Amino acid sequence: MQERWEQVTRAALALIFYLPESLWPYIPLLGTAVFTGAGIPLPAVLWLGWGFLTTLRAAGRLGLGYFLIEALIIVAAIFCGFFLRRQVQAGRRPLGAGFFSLILLPMVVLGLFQAAVGLLAPSPPSWLDPRQRQLVPFRITGTLDNPNLFGMVLAFLSPLLLAGIVTAGGGMRRRRLFYIFAGFLHAAALLLTFSRTAWLAAGTALLVFQGREWKPLLLRLAIMLLFVFLVFPPLRTRLYPPGGLWQDSTVAYRRQIWEASWELFKENPLGTGSGGFQRADLLQHRTVHAHNQLLHIAVEQGIPGILLFSWVVYLGLSRPARTVAERGIRAALCSQLAAGLTESPWADPLLLFLFWCGWAFLREAADG
Repeated sequence: MQERWEQVTRAALALIFYLPESLWPYIPLLGTAVFTGAGIPLPAVLWLGWGFLTTLRAAGRLGLGYFLIEALIIVAAIFCGFFLRRQVQAGRRPLGAGFFSLILLPMVVLGLFQAAVGLLAPSPPSWLDPRQRQLVPFRITGTLDNPNLFGMVLAFLSPLLLAGIVTAGGGMRRRRLFYIFAGFLHAAALLLTFSRTAWLAAGTALLVFQGREWKPLLLRLAIMLLFVFLVFPPLRTRLYPPGGLWQDSTVAYRRQIWEASWELFKENPLGTGSGGFQRADLLQHRTVHAHNQLLHIAVEQGIPGILLFSWVVYLGLSRPARTVAERGIRAALCSQLAAGLTESPWADPLLLFLFWCGWAFLREAADG
């Protein structure tokens, strides 16, 4: 029965990448607690408890729908993280870089196909500053309908691919070659999202994963990337837009959202509860999140939420990584934190799931 349910767990995890907005792929992961013996760690209990109380206080029972969806995803992610860790402890082959590479392969291939036909099907105008559209005619999305979201998912999984390359050993083994090939595809797709947020996240992940031991390699890689960005005008335009970065329309849009979110936070220091952005009068800016993770939490969870978030992050990242897999997951979590400077990753179910799954894996490693 356990082996069969493990197969269900793998299938559900694969479906989450393609059906992140649907709740039913998350539900089977709740059953993994039965054979892993996993419980919900205290930081997660406090996070969910405060989310429930602040939502009930601010919106009443009608606002609990948003909270219950978030809670289901977080709990499913925690049990999935425990499942992956227990697979390692039991000596079984965990769902690692190979699994995620194969799962994302159709998404990446579709993204590269979108790049091939991008000139015929340009991106929606809101995705680019008008002055950039002649040089950046498209932004790929894979199957996720948004280039920033696609880029953040690729950035989150990029250190797991690096971990797969390291653990596959040296030489020209087929497994190592597969990870390297998958890494090139992921890197190409990541560049073609033209998402500065995703580039920042991927760069952060690389720095955290390599650490101090790989300074010469990082220096050579930085020089190569600088060359790539300088040679190809579309990439250079995204980094150095006409008129300067602060004159970019998408940056100006974010500044408006941040100002409106800050005012909303000052009006509700204890939080507006889950779904607060949907209920607030911010639709004039056409947004349902703050485009900044800390500010988003401040609005919905208030000051207690900021403190709990800081505690969660500290517990997840404070312990030194003992294995390459742990190093990759730490780097993945750091990539999402970096992306949180200009986006609200937790506003998307997939990125919310990935963060708490990785966090639970590291917490289980620390406790076990």
